[in-house]
Amino acid sequence: MFEAASGKGCNKVRNLGVLQNELMKELKGKKFLLVLDDFWKTDVTMLDTLLAPLTAGDSGSKILVTTRFEDVAKALLGAQNLFPIPEIEEDQFIKMFMHYALDGAKNSGQEFREHEIVGIEIAQKLRGSPMAARLVAEQLRGNLNIDHWTMTLDSDLLKDTMGPIWWSYQQLEEHVRQCFRYCIMFPRRYQLEREELVDLWMAEGFLEAASGAKNMENIGHACFDDLLSRSFIQPKEHSNDMRYFTIHDLFHDFLEDWRPDINVSRHVGSDYYRIEEGIVSEIPEPDQVRHLFIESYNEIVFQEQILKLKNLRTIFMSATTETMSKKDLELLFKSLRKLRVIHVYYKDYKDRKEIPKIGDLKHLRYLSLWPDDDDFYEWTLRPYEFTKLYHLQKFYCSAPWVLHPSSHEEMCSLVNLRYMSELDKFEIPNIGRLTLLRTLGAFTVRKASGYEIQQLERLDNLRGTLEIKGLENVRSREEARQAKLAKKVHLRKLKLQWQTDNQSSEENKDVRKSKKHRTISCLGDGPSRSTNQIPDPQEEVLEELCPPSLTSELEITGYGGSSYPSWLSEDQGKLKNLQHLQFSRCSASGPPSKICTLNLPSLTILDCSWSSLPENMECLASLEELSISKCENILLLPRLPMSLKVLKICNWKGTDPCPWIWESLVNLCKLRLYYVSWTSLPESMECLASLEEMEINRCQNMLLLPRLPMSLKELTINRWKGTDVNPGSWESLVNLCKLRLCHCSWTSLPENMEQLTSLKVLNITNCTNILSLPRLPLSIRFLYLEGWDETPGVGEPLRNIPSWPENMEDLTSL
Repeated sequence: MFEAASGKGCNKVRNLGVLQNELMKELKGKKFLLVLDDFWKTDVTMLDTLLAPLTAGDSGSKILVTTRFEDVAKALLGAQNLFPIPEIEEDQFIKMFMHYALDGAKNSGQEFREHEIVGIEIAQKLRGSPMAARLVAEQLRGNLNIDHWTMTLDSDLLKDTMGPIWWSYQQLEEHVRQCFRYCIMFPRRYQLEREELVDLWMAEGFLEAASGAKNMENIGHACFDDLLSRSFIQPKEHSNDMRYFTIHDLFHDFLEDWRPDINVSRHVGSDYYRIEEGIVSEIPEPDQVRHLFIESYNEIVFQEQILKLKNLRTIFMSATTETMSKKDLELLFKSLRKLRVIHVYYKDYKDRKEIPKIGDLKHLRYLSLWPDDDDFYEWTLRPYEFTKLYHLQKFYCSAPWVLHPSSHEEMCSLVNLRYMSELDKFEIPNIGRLTLLRTLGAFTVRKASGYEIQQLERLDNLRGTLEIKGLENVRSREEARQAKLAKKVHLRKLKLQWQTDNQSSEENKDVRKSKKHRTISCLGDGPSRSTNQIPDPQEEVLEELCPPSLTSELEITGYGGSSYPSWLSEDQGKLKNLQHLQFSRCSASGPPSKICTLNLPSLTILDCSWSSLPENMECLASLEELSISKCENILLLPRLPMSLKVLKICNWKGTDPCPWIWESLVNLCKLRLYYVSWTSLPESMECLASLEEMEINRCQNMLLLPRLPMSLKELTINRWKGTDVNPGSWESLVNLCKLRLCHCSWTSLPENMEQLTSLKVLNITNCTNILSLPRLPLSIRFLYLEGWDETPGVGEPLRNIPSWPENMEDLTSL
């Protein structure tokens, strides 16, 4: 509710009272409409807690509640006027059913008529339930054999409320059903994350039999997609754009009802048990419980009951519950030796932050620790404990943590490891043995044994981002080739980095200089040998480090080779998916002769010693963003592609660009100039009909602003040393919404400021030569003045600020 009212996240707020107060502040004096959809809770205390902050809202606010239970609406919410939601009319219900059943199907007319006849009869048996219609229809769409449809029609399972759900459940493969049953461990409407759920299924061993020779993660995601496509799992959008998933209430009812001998309010099957908030009772059949979810932590229940669950394989704590003590965590690790999954929140009050002994948990596959540590001390993991967890697949710790140095060499024994938080900050030798590893943020090549670039050869499961540092330590193209970088098909962001300030870099420079010397030798009377050229080591290494074809971001840093690789400049460019390309601190003699990733949207060139940009810049027809910074040897801009929308130039010491360069930039939306030595902007600026944002920062050689385009909406000028702006430059700015002026030498603003009828924000900071403000447009909503000499004392009048505009009283929107 707070996120919806404020538009801000509340991830860091874990105190209910603080959250209630913040919500009250947001609602104070405001009318609101709150919709509580599918309300089913019957706890009066919980409802009071939920609704208490709403009293801050203005009169006339409304709450709309939908619920399956009439008594809930009457007893808890005091609703007097109930509006029953009518059932869908039969013809509309049938149309909806057939839409889900035959959507995208390619049948002949006769086949379609047969399916329609049978489909109508099936729909009529579903009693108008939209959920049942979608479930059954989506199952039928997966098998369009008319005999299958006829068998479905004859099934008795469609007659009662849960029948269609049970029938749909039976159509799933056994390992998919097992994965779905596991979800009942979580409370109703618990927010599930896709990756986390797949990792849990894998840790529990649900995917092993189905995977065979296939990748277990792929099988897990296929299971998830199957459940999602059949509506067993439903997607939800969080206010901070994080996507999560929930189980529909009907499916929760179904899974809880399939074992009628168990108390479904807390016990969801002999294997699964859930400790709910506010409920303390004896755990029945403790020897049968395999998977435990703790929604409400109680130290007595933990010590007297949970520690006796000797067959427990899963313990999963909710983030909303109280944290356990470190002592209880130590007892957990010591007593429950069969655990495969641990996800716990705990508190350590000692000064020494150390993760308890865990080496005896030989079955452990998933370990997620959330220390409640406000001081952000680093937690130490005992080396001789951690490296015994041979089956470990995932380790996550929410707080910073370190490995004891002696454990680094033993880490490569964790051959089942897929993910470990902060793994890249530890220099682990022979990391190439961890062939199942999914994430490795950075890898540093060293000349020591176990740190060679060949360690990457078998890490083909890496995904996400990989930064390879220390490439100056790669001795030959053969070593670079053994990394087999192109086979890491799941990588999307790749950084290749050479260190430029060490001895090896100086040696490479000497090699590159020696290439200028050529040797011609003759053997007897035979033909003369061709000119010999000493190979450039960096050039050879980069040629062999061709990124995977699906790479979307590539950054090359510190490269000093004499030319760029063929995979970047050849006509049949291999990086067709590249979205961003960045060159940083590259000291090569020049840029790539051309960039043939013609679909490239974004290019950044930072602190490179190039004397020019690539020759084919104008041909990059998809380029939308170009950033050039600290490239002091580039003196002239070439013609840029028409597609360009954002241009940022920083620390430019070259000459003014030719006027014809701007003529092609008809799609330019943002222009940002920082420390640029140009003496002026082109007179043709007015022709940039798409330009909406412009910033001129510390461009101290510019003396005069030209006439600006009518499309401009935001203008920022900082450290301007030129003359006062010509009033004619402003006449066309009828769409300007924001104007920011900082440290400008102007003595006044144009008298025609009042004509800027769209201006809403005027920010003037440290422009102390401006002594008066002209008449301002009535559209002004925010006026900010700062930096005029002295600040008055208490009770003293304002001094040394510009005089107010004559029409100050008319600025009713301010």
